[in-house]
Amino acid sequence: MAEEEIYKYDDLLDSGYELIHLTKKQHNSIIKRRKKNWKNRYEYYLNEDRVIMQEFSSRMLITLNIILYPILVLMAGFSNFKDLNRDLKRLFNEKKYGSFVEDWITINTEQYKEIIRLIGE
Repeated sequence: MAEEEIYKYDDLLDSGYELIHLTKKQHNSIIKRRKKNWKNRYEYYLNEDRVIMQEFSSRMLITLNIILYPILVLMAGFSNFKDLNRDLKRLFNEKKYGSFVEDWITINTEQYKEIIRLIGE
């Protein structure tokens, strides 16, 4: 039986990145294929070579899952109860379990230049 790999989140602030903020309007104008909406939230990290975007579930989505939990249990069935709880645990601790999406924007792109322009204002 293969050993399960353990994920460890490396804090980008400790690696020399700077946390930056983009509004929803700024994000959606720069990032055309990953729109920011009520279901997700982003953290943006900048260094001299790239911008790293990490996409997480929004607090509204997490709250909705808590409220709808009894319905989710009935829909998933009691036989899938453990899987549902595992998924919710990953939803509450996305960094700990690595259940988030990460994209890079490199220095030689127009998107990177636009982000630098926006945070410089």
